[in-house]
Amino acid sequence: MGSDRARISYDSRQHYRSVVMQQGRVTLEADWNESQAIFAEGLRRETLDIIGPAGTPDNGYEVVVTNTAPATPFDFTVGKGTMYVGGERLTLHEDVQYSTQPDWLDHSDDPDWKMPDAKNPANDEYVYLLVREQEVSAVEDRALREVALGGPDTAARTRLIQHIVRLGTNATGCAGRLADAEAYWAKQGLKFDPATMRLMPQAMLQVSFGKLPNPDPCEPEATGGYLGADNQLIRVQIVDQNTLVWGFDNASFSIASASTRPVPY
Repeated sequence: MGSDRARISYDSRQHYRSVVMQQGRVTLEADWNESQAIFAEGLRRETLDIIGPAGTPDNGYEVVVTNTAPATPFDFTVGKGTMYVGGERLTLHEDVQYSTQPDWLDHSDDPDWKMPDAKNPANDEYVYLLVREQEVSAVEDRALREVALGGPDTAARTRLIQHIVRLGTNATGCAGRLADAEAYWAKQGLKFDPATMRLMPQAMLQVSFGKLPNPDPCEPEATGGYLGADNQLIRVQIVDQNTLVWGFDNASFSIASASTRPVPY
């Protein structure tokens, strides 16, 4: 579930260093969010310069095969510890089994999830860590609701979701297996950037304005806004490679109506 925002003002191309609050001005959440984004991106780039694309100080995320009984056949363990990926710090506080990952409870419909068949296992596999940022609202975490205000939520949160992914491959060596993974990601419309360890989309969404009809003096257009035209954030969600959905006003009507589960925009 996405957060309810007035706008998203952060742009890394502007090279802003901080946000300066001014007296007597109206304050929007966009100012606070941009301040957080400037700091977080600066820290990420600095960490990337110091540590590099990936690294671990304590041999964290070590993959250990666990075929001994009573383990699940072809299951494995990822060891606890710390891993830096693309400037982001990731932590596992305890060992994690591939088959019971706490961040991947909804894997049944996910094409990235693969549990080899004991009768027809893959000869070799490429195991990698897939990380994505997810917004968390009171729909997912009821603790974010403010009881003192009668139950509404205030600020949302973000967290890094970690998926340990396995990909069957017939290639030899790390370079060949990475090439197989890149081909797999390319089919999903993603391109791997080894310098930042990021999967970047190969397509961009372009928005333009259609031609408006001639104004009708009998039906004048409604004018609104605080000091000018309405600032309507349009929320766009990609469902799959061929489908996207969108809603005006940041789809706040869907967010406000959500009570116990996410509502499609």
